[in-house]
Amino acid sequence: MLVCVKCSRAGALGVLSHAARPLGAAVPRLRALPPDSNDITRIDGLEGLAGLRELVVNRNRIRGLEPASLAGLHSLRVLKLEDNALRYLDYLAPLPQLVELHLGSNRVVELSELDKLDAVPRLEVISLANNAAARKQLYRPSLLRRLPSLRCIDTREVSQDERSQAELIFASNDSRVRQLLPPAGMDAQRLA
Repeated sequence: MLVCVKCSRAGALGVLSHAARPLGAAVPRLRALPPDSNDITRIDGLEGLAGLRELVVNRNRIRGLEPASLAGLHSLRVLKLEDNALRYLDYLAPLPQLVELHLGSNRVVELSELDKLDAVPRLEVISLANNAAARKQLYRPSLLRRLPSLRCIDTREVSQDERSQAELIFASNDSRVRQLLPPAGMDAQRLA
């Protein structure tokens, strides 16, 4: 039985249970966990890994996070969930130390999902490349408005000019700009 994640093939991570106890009890000093490319469908059982700093779950089949998926990971600085099937950015908090979030090649469509990133205000690096939301006109300015600490978006450094332009866009009373923005607090219609 695999302890830290539910997986389609047992033992895919090579981390096996010792008497079915949580992974944190088995390896409490674990600092990085790279279970990528393993057909993982959900993240579970990491609550005992308070010292975990990096979690890499790229190239799996994760469709969404659950309330307890990342609970207790207070030292997590880097989270990589690229090339999965994420549509929504729910349950990313509380991750008080998170500075890098890599969500490229998922299925995030709506800019309103970016509102949920307010829960991780220390982000310096984010990647949402190859998501439909990243192709929308106000994608980068929306990220800069929500996360002023960002230094890099989709592998491209944020310039001071870009920050100034984002401020102007959102300070503008121009009705054309306002029409492009999703209404404040509006959640996208969730499709199954």
